[in-house]
Amino acid sequence: MANWQTATILDRKVWNDGLFSLTFDIELEPFKAGQFIKVGLQVGDERIERPYSLVNSEDQPYAEILFNEIEGGPLTSRLAQLDKGEQLLATTDAHGFLVLDEVPDIPHLWMIATGTGIGPFISMLNSAQSQRFERIVIIHGATHEKSLAYRSQLEGLEHIDQRITYLPVISREKTDGQMEGRITDNLSSGEVEKRANLELNAEKSHVLLCGNIDMIRDVQALLAERDMKKHKRFEPGHISMA
Repeated sequence: MANWQTATILDRKVWNDGLFSLTFDIELEPFKAGQFIKVGLQVGDERIERPYSLVNSEDQPYAEILFNEIEGGPLTSRLAQLDKGEQLLATTDAHGFLVLDEVPDIPHLWMIATGTGIGPFISMLNSAQSQRFERIVIIHGATHEKSLAYRSQLEGLEHIDQRITYLPVISREKTDGQMEGRITDNLSSGEVEKRANLELNAEKSHVLLCGNIDMIRDVQALLAERDMKKHKRFEPGHISMA
């Protein structure tokens, strides 16, 4: 049974009109970067709850989540209104298999996310497990530049760690020098590999997918053309997904 605690909000960040991060004080049980907890609010006699990936690293003494406000959503519309000092409910135990110790020993790790799917990758990049890869390419798709949550942090990691390449992809506005359109189109054209200066192949690559279900399906189909298949614990492959 999940262990619920009342947590106090330490920080609230508004990335754009509908994209938020909440950091809150809670005693998390040991977890692996990439896992999720449940967050909720008591509304009358009902506890409204949803799973959210942890953005914070494994050694930080708080929890951080990234979420979109869904218009009319029973939970997100309320979470979006919370501010520093207010309280929410959260579980202390985390779950999920989108974790780095499930990834086979392979030199190149590709993290492909859309929207809030970037959250668990931030946690992974700050974990000791990430050090075992020779190259890490982060591809983050968003509708507009202002929706690129954690962009400055990712650009900072890229600047100090030559193993890391950060590639944003913007789908609904013109940008200066960044990839535009859908992630799959940029993969198909070879633009992603050109900018990463790295080949995405079955021999040396493992891909993590998190975000929009259509993106996950389309990228998985595209990678299948490169003889890359879904990774399973007892049937090793090349693609892991949330």
